[in-house]
Amino acid sequence: DLLKQPHPYLKSLRSIVFAGDKLDFSRLCSWFDRHDDSLTKMYNCYGITETSVFSSIKRITSQNAKEASEDDYPYFSLIGKPMRHNDFVILNSVGSVVPHGVAGELYIGGLAVAKGYLRKESLTAERFIKLPYGKGTDEQLFFKTGDIVRYTSNGEFDFLGRVDQQLKVRGFRVEAFEVEQAILSHSSLKHAVSVVTQSPSLLAVFYTLKETVKNPPSKDELATLARSKLPSYMVPQEFVLLKDGIPTTPNRKVDRKKLSHMNPRQIN
Repeated sequence: DLLKQPHPYLKSLRSIVFAGDKLDFSRLCSWFDRHDDSLTKMYNCYGITETSVFSSIKRITSQNAKEASEDDYPYFSLIGKPMRHNDFVILNSVGSVVPHGVAGELYIGGLAVAKGYLRKESLTAERFIKLPYGKGTDEQLFFKTGDIVRYTSNGEFDFLGRVDQQLKVRGFRVEAFEVEQAILSHSSLKHAVSVVTQSPSLLAVFYTLKETVKNPPSKDELATLARSKLPSYMVPQEFVLLKDGIPTTPNRKVDRKKLSHMNPRQIN
């Protein structure tokens, strides 16, 4: 509501900071339609408690929001560049640095990284790891974030999702964000979440529509779109329209566990 309706108090507002989950820049278009981005500055911040909350920052402009609303927008959720005291490195599942543009798990090093968890030695050893990728010549302590990102051609990092959101489908490992990004390329869709449901076991996409859509796409249309963008094993078996919105947890994050317990064939 704050983004959609003008309010006299907003004239003195100077900064808005987003954090906590991936941000769809296109949702800010209605704000920029009403407000000059030179007066109130918006920032997409990324970070976690173990690295002193904020580790990178991205200034969001009206141009960013406009580009994000276009069908060929190449990014998922830009989180900008690391702050001066942080080092970012992206590794694959065997611990090798990935090439630019390739998705991998983010490790954060630098002055803001904690020393570990209090009285949790095994968890500390699992998540706080010494790696030879710091600014100096010696190994440096890095935190294994569990977040999937990629380094873009514009020198910024793009947040894609979580390692624990990887799906196992017919023996293949599937990145949920890749499926979601493919389906969201349809101009009518507002949100999309891919999960493997438990009963029956299916790769399903739950989605919502933009408010202005009058003629929703058919399941066949979405399936054709998915087949044009994804390998056959990543094509969802069900597409489910949620008219009441995507369910969320108490802290306002997508409730993937609840979605996985839904039966998409009963909803459809």
